[in-house]
Amino acid sequence: MIPYFNLRTAGLAVALLAHLLQWVYYYPKLPMRVASHFNAMGEVDGWASRNHLLLINAGFVGLMFFLAFLLPWLIRFLPISMVNIPNKQYWATPERWPVVEHGIEIAMQWLALLTYSWMIALNHLTLRVSLKPETQRQLGLLFPVLLGIYLAGMAVWIIRLYWVFRLPRDR
Repeated sequence: MIPYFNLRTAGLAVALLAHLLQWVYYYPKLPMRVASHFNAMGEVDGWASRNHLLLINAGFVGLMFFLAFLLPWLIRFLPISMVNIPNKQYWATPERWPVVEHGIEIAMQWLALLTYSWMIALNHLTLRVSLKPETQRQLGLLFPVLLGIYLAGMAVWIIRLYWVFRLPRDR
């Protein structure tokens, strides 16, 4: 059995595969100049080369995997005073710190999966607009929906973080 395989890492692997397939499908079809930024009305107000957009996406992938795997590992080397969690006075003890490290690792992986999934959805819309500018209106309508879903996910993530690091009842 793979020691690091769980729902979060499987989700990130699926997201990475979906993102790669997205670029394999779209890249050859894209014009040299693609939409890269949209205003509040969903209209294109920024352009970039397709290679630049691909590099930005690659950087974002690196950032998500840093958030999911490297940052939780690095926390092990930080002084407890530099880590901010709910109810820190209770959790910042040597005997409870492994629980904190594991809880942060899980939280960061879910955050990375949520953010990466949102980015893939936005990227899909951006690439579609670059291929078919007439779909710009769809982006303007779908962006608030995607943002609402992402923010709801963030709210669940924050609530879960407070629940994980709550004070035990027997305290």
